[in-house]
Amino acid sequence: MKIACIGNMNNFLFNLTRHLRDRGLDVTLLLLKEYYLFLPQADSFDQEYKLYTKQLKWYDKPFWKLTKEEIKKDIEDYDFIIGCDASPAFLYKAGIKLNIFVPLGEDLYGLPFRKVNQKIIGKSLKETYSNIIWYFRKRSYPKYQKKGIQNADYVFMNQTPKKFEKIFKKLGIIKQRKKIDCPFIYTPIFNPQSIKNYYHKSEMTSFFQQIRRKYDYVIFHHSRHSWKNIRNKWSYKGNEKLIKGYYLFKKKYPDEKICLVTCEYGPDISESKKLIKEYGLESDVIWLPKLNRKEIMIGISFADIGVGDLGEGWLSYGTVYEFMAMGVPVMHYRDDVQYKNLYPELYPMINANTENEIKNGLELLINNKQKCIEIGENGRKWLQKYAIDQPIEQYLAIINEHLK
Repeated sequence: MKIACIGNMNNFLFNLTRHLRDRGLDVTLLLLKEYYLFLPQADSFDQEYKLYTKQLKWYDKPFWKLTKEEIKKDIEDYDFIIGCDASPAFLYKAGIKLNIFVPLGEDLYGLPFRKVNQKIIGKSLKETYSNIIWYFRKRSYPKYQKKGIQNADYVFMNQTPKKFEKIFKKLGIIKQRKKIDCPFIYTPIFNPQSIKNYYHKSEMTSFFQQIRRKYDYVIFHHSRHSWKNIRNKWSYKGNEKLIKGYYLFKKKYPDEKICLVTCEYGPDISESKKLIKEYGLESDVIWLPKLNRKEIMIGISFADIGVGDLGEGWLSYGTVYEFMAMGVPVMHYRDDVQYKNLYPELYPMINANTENEIKNGLELLINNKQKCIEIGENGRKWLQKYAIDQPIEQYLAIINEHLK
């Protein structure tokens, strides 16, 4: 059986492809119009991916001009289809069922409900008629995304905050939805030991080594800076809480050699820099440019603690799992009440949602370094068991069922 993984938003399906291929399946990654950080070369240190990766041209023309015959031709060789991003819309247009939809966020809560701003009344009857045609053509994109999601056999997404769960009900996909993670980190490479074999392939290794030599403690925070000019409540990362908590920590321990490493990524970079300057933290904050995930993982391997999102209380997402894969203790906000029955036990972490809780969490670096090490190592084991191995088995079970 030939399997297609369509799209690579946040590098999810490239890594699922690798994990499934490691288990003997014939899987091909079909790229849509990917952001450069979400191309396979941004998440691997070799070019083996070229053997099983193809570029689709579905975005080369407007959605309404792409024919169902063109879509069918690109998909005809595949028996089982897993997709993310706008793949439901394209497949639904061609009358093809998506077997597993793996949403990342905007493709679930945004695109299916996107409104079309199109002027209808024109200067003439002909122009008005033309505007009406354009309106319905543009509206077909979100409409087909919604229909494609509803038509999928399964929707795989782990438990989310209670407010977000309403979206599944709104879309009418409660029955298809399975609370299953996508194994979106390739842990055979990205783990504390194996990553060292790739230091020589990274342009950033020497830079991170210099930071490591200069500071006794390194805090890593590569979440998008999104806390003031947010598009929606799901985009809130709470970066300002970290900055304030870090300030309180530095105020209490002024002589400790500690730095915060973060990335110039997101709509509120300038706002975060203003806040950092206001608190006099500029010399203790290191800004990185946007980096490929493989470079991010190199940097994480030199960190003492990783800080994720401090907003809505998510259980799983890229940033937190990247820390855990590298055995780095993670601090973020997790609303445990919502997730207590999802696993036999939740992964160990430092739970923080206020600036004082963040300060207290950072104090563990000073007062109980061994506990931090244990949190990191046990978190890595939890990730491999519950977010990599078990989900893969669930994917395999559904794929094998499809074979019957």
